[in-house]
Amino acid sequence: MGLDGVELVMNVEDTFGITIDDADASKMITAGQLHQYVSNKVQSLSANSCATQKCFYVLRKHASTALNIPTKKIRPDTPVDTLFPLSERRFFWKKISHNAPFKLPKLDFSIWVYSYLTLVYVIGFILICNIIWESCKEASILVGLIVMGFFVWLTLWSFRLLMPFLLIHLPRSCKTLGDLSKIVLSLNIELFKPLSEKEVWNILVDLISEQLGIDKNSIKPGSRFVEDLGLS
Repeated sequence: MGLDGVELVMNVEDTFGITIDDADASKMITAGQLHQYVSNKVQSLSANSCATQKCFYVLRKHASTALNIPTKKIRPDTPVDTLFPLSERRFFWKKISHNAPFKLPKLDFSIWVYSYLTLVYVIGFILICNIIWESCKEASILVGLIVMGFFVWLTLWSFRLLMPFLLIHLPRSCKTLGDLSKIVLSLNIELFKPLSEKEVWNILVDLISEQLGIDKNSIKPGSRFVEDLGLS
């Protein structure tokens, strides 16, 4: 089996979460035979495992479109930080959320941001309130309270303005795209039901088309990988 064949098998294994023995792979001459083999493997998976693979495939497809990179370069073990660097994460997250039919987990602060902002605001609030109070108490207690109230409002408003730019972190457990798939699945249970045979076929057609650079319409169940599809 040539390089294209090996890569295709690896992509199929990654996408469906299955293992294809070399001996079995060498016997699959047509796209239909590969489809039947994968369908049988998928049916043997638990419903949750099958749904996770479906979720990974859909997530990978939307990530590939948003990031403009080939799907075959996106694997379950691909680090999330590699795909979505912190400097651009909010942009790509918003782009995927806008186009995808599923919910993504919300981005959050990191723990150090929580701690740092809390410390800064508490210390700053106490110091500034003390300065305002000392400056205004001789004039009027009421004026002092009004000025402090205004400062509290200004502090909360500035925090609210700053907050969206700091929401760039994923849950700690989300290290790879496989981890992200599990989280997305938990948020969209009804959407990612176990794969049907038709869905398995459509996914395989996408994988074969991209791997070999051929039109999807030319891929039929009876199409032979080497003679008809040009697999090397």
